[in-house]
Amino acid sequence: MTQDKGLAYVSDAISQAQLRLYKTYAKAPRRTALVIAFSLLKALVVLGWLVTRQKAGVFSFAPAQASQFEAQLKPNTSAALPTLHAQSSSGLRDLFVQSKAAAHSLPEAVDLYVQRAKYIQNELLWRDTAGNVIQAHGGSILYYNDIYYFYGENKGGRTLQPGTGKPPSIVHRVDVIGISCYSSTDLINWKNEGLALPAGQHPDLDPSKVVERPRVLYNDATQRFVMWMHIDTADYELASCGMATSASPTGPFTYMRSFRPHRHMCRDFTIFKDDDGTALIAYSSERNKVMHVSRLTRDFTDVELGFARTMVGLSREAPAMFKHGDIYLMVTSGCTGWLANRAEVFYARDPLGNWESLGNPCVSRSVMLRETTFHSQASHVLPIPGQPGRFIFMADRWFPQALGMSRYIWLPMWVVDIPQGEEDFPSRKVVRPEDRARMRQRFRSMRPGPASLKDLPPIDVVVRWQQRWNLSALDAPPPLCKDMRPGTLVPDSECAL
Repeated sequence: MTQDKGLAYVSDAISQAQLRLYKTYAKAPRRTALVIAFSLLKALVVLGWLVTRQKAGVFSFAPAQASQFEAQLKPNTSAALPTLHAQSSSGLRDLFVQSKAAAHSLPEAVDLYVQRAKYIQNELLWRDTAGNVIQAHGGSILYYNDIYYFYGENKGGRTLQPGTGKPPSIVHRVDVIGISCYSSTDLINWKNEGLALPAGQHPDLDPSKVVERPRVLYNDATQRFVMWMHIDTADYELASCGMATSASPTGPFTYMRSFRPHRHMCRDFTIFKDDDGTALIAYSSERNKVMHVSRLTRDFTDVELGFARTMVGLSREAPAMFKHGDIYLMVTSGCTGWLANRAEVFYARDPLGNWESLGNPCVSRSVMLRETTFHSQASHVLPIPGQPGRFIFMADRWFPQALGMSRYIWLPMWVVDIPQGEEDFPSRKVVRPEDRARMRQRFRSMRPGPASLKDLPPIDVVVRWQQRWNLSALDAPPPLCKDMRPGTLVPDSECAL
């Protein structure tokens, strides 16, 4: 038995044991200790395997040199690409390993891009229509005149290690190149429109600075495109929002200024255009301990007086705001740097009111995938035009040692309407919202709140893993948990609760 097959056998056996324990959890809560023990055992097995493989030279986490990295990004090189795969068979979807058999030279990858041009392909390097690696990290999408515009950070340069660079950085970073723009009519084939906002036109855009998470809205009144972004120094102490405008969605954008909204820190943020044409901004503030929400001015270039402090003390970042009916929703992540963590959705009936938790939107049979947002961090939620309740969950799988090689993870997401009234759930009758709230606390890690216990909205936000998919996958939403066979509702149930 080879080393890889041995690992698969052991990991599969542990996964099956975990599944059996989860199915009996409702009847025997004391088995929680055994579940934790098995999870730790599995983590040790995987860690030992990774260390062994690294020592054997199969793969390395060492930082790439500038010349090697730049060569990897050129379409005419023969260097092999590291490819990570989520193994879907035998319960190993939570184990991400490098596969030599699946690694392709870049010319082959360009040919494969043509073959997979009908699908969103997760975990592989994405290429534009010219065959070059797409550089739009921490990105967002603007839908305008039937065209999708994809904006993101260009990280095509050398990744600087912590403590290097001038001034020294406290985290892995790439010198600012600019904000890239790509266009598409199908969300799959992307044309490179160049740098919508290049580095250098303002001191805030100096290569030594930090420019992250660009967001673009179209203002109907001024007929201008307005871009917001996180502007910072290498030590992340500037903590400001930057703003630029353009007459065209592809730019060039003219940089205006950076500032702290209401004189408070602004790091990870999102902007959202409401149904009435007004706009909102939500940003991590007070050293990421509190989320601030405010309205933008009529021209989208500043914030109005007054703001709401919410998610106090929860340390949430990477917000992505969207809406379903009259309910405002926001996907967030924890503050763990480049490391993935569990996503959490919050809801509010008034965006300037209190936001309360709906729990983890990710459903999977793998604990690791649920707890790490499929090994990624949310960047944006894109509503599908004309299809209420259907969205694309956009995220980044960061590779800190080579940020330009980080992957885009785009997954189908639904906001499922839960029928009102008495529902026959597998284990009990759910009549009151507080009963459903307690089930969400148990199965979706929902934080209890004063409103959620009595006024839980009749919806569920669900993100489901798909390795390769297109928009037709959204035609198959997850089933309602109440329709499952009695006794089968467990934490890994892929259903709407």
